[in-house]
Amino acid sequence: MKYRYILKIFILGWLVFSCESPLKSPDKDEDVFNLIHDFQGGFRLFEKKPITLNWSQITFTEFEKYSVHRSVMEDGVEVWTKRIEITDPLQMTYTDTLDDDRIFRYKVLIEANDGSFQEATTEQITIRTTSIIVSNEVQCLQKAYDSPFIDDGDTIFVNLPESCTVTGTLNFIGKDVMIISIMGKEETVVERRGVILTMNRGIISGFTFKKGRIELFGTAEMTNCIVSDALPVGPNAALTVKDSAIVRNCLIAHNYNIEFLGSGGEGAGILLKDNASVINCRITGNVVSEKGGGVFIEGQPTLINCIIDNNIAGNGGGGLFVSLGSEPGLVNCVIYSNSSGLDEGESGAVLVEKHATFNMLNSIIWQNSSNSSEDRIWTNSSYCNIQHYNSGEGNISTPPLFIDPESGDFRLSPDSPCVNAGNPGDGYNDVDGSRNDMGAYGGPYGDW
Repeated sequence: MKYRYILKIFILGWLVFSCESPLKSPDKDEDVFNLIHDFQGGFRLFEKKPITLNWSQITFTEFEKYSVHRSVMEDGVEVWTKRIEITDPLQMTYTDTLDDDRIFRYKVLIEANDGSFQEATTEQITIRTTSIIVSNEVQCLQKAYDSPFIDDGDTIFVNLPESCTVTGTLNFIGKDVMIISIMGKEETVVERRGVILTMNRGIISGFTFKKGRIELFGTAEMTNCIVSDALPVGPNAALTVKDSAIVRNCLIAHNYNIEFLGSGGEGAGILLKDNASVINCRITGNVVSEKGGGVFIEGQPTLINCIIDNNIAGNGGGGLFVSLGSEPGLVNCVIYSNSSGLDEGESGAVLVEKHATFNMLNSIIWQNSSNSSEDRIWTNSSYCNIQHYNSGEGNISTPPLFIDPESGDFRLSPDSPCVNAGNPGDGYNDVDGSRNDMGAYGGPYGDW
């Protein structure tokens, strides 16, 4: 449903001046110049709306012009701008546009040839929009984001997608807004090849993104989403996360990055860079022709309480690949049943390049191909359960006794050796206050 909000400004009464004034009305003894408006639309707008200004006819002996001005509040200061000058004394209307989420006022000046004038001013008109619903109110998601009525702190709610909801790459750049699916991620599917989404601020939650790529950077956050079935062409994974961006409680599954004509082939699930973070996510079933089936790492990012399982890399690092000079940190993660090469070659779990450091705490590394050849990788690990490796502080090498890993259930059985076996520091305690359990469901982020 669309609404039309009309603001009418009336000049009430007659202008009366002394006999010397060029602005004259022949019938009154006092100067009266009043403005009122009948804006009845409330404080909420989600599209630009016309506002018609009206004034009554007045007779002048030496009329020069009307001028209409509008003010907005900027950092507590009222700033006026001229909207129009009208030199026709018979013109009595002007249509302006409410085009932003601001506090407005209007004034009209009547000027004479000698420069004398009279003016009248309305009270403030407050427009405060905090949310938009797509597709009920605005058909297209990008149009809703670009609306001047949506700014920092506002929310865009997305109903079931329709034909115009997503027409191309979603560019969410510059606004700290929340974009939330009403129906949930299984029902709200955005599917297209190429780049689906680029985002540098705000939060997006509750979507399934299929077949294309996503780029998160700046301080953007993605929560409760699915990224799947991408077949990227080029150097990027299905999901690129860099700067200080965060991915939380998401499923990154069944994405492919296959080298084609010398391009691509490194990183299928996530390209994780800089100081970005991935928390409470499952990264599973991703396939790359070169390195980094699950996660390709550059810089000093962090993975916390994540499950990285059943990913494949053709040339090392089925679970993770750590590039030259990088220093990632893994806390309370599970790296399970990842492989490398057509014949399950070396470095199925993690491949670390020279001059890179792999730091791991409270994690479980199990049933990946050829773990025995990866001993040097685990030298910066502590309080972990690593198959074929038990050197280092708190490390063990005992079957973790997951409840049902083949069905994706990586919770620990009650008699698992990983229960209460993580770092004993209070800062690593489980959500119930007990000592840290190794694996994805231990520690302060384990309740997911």
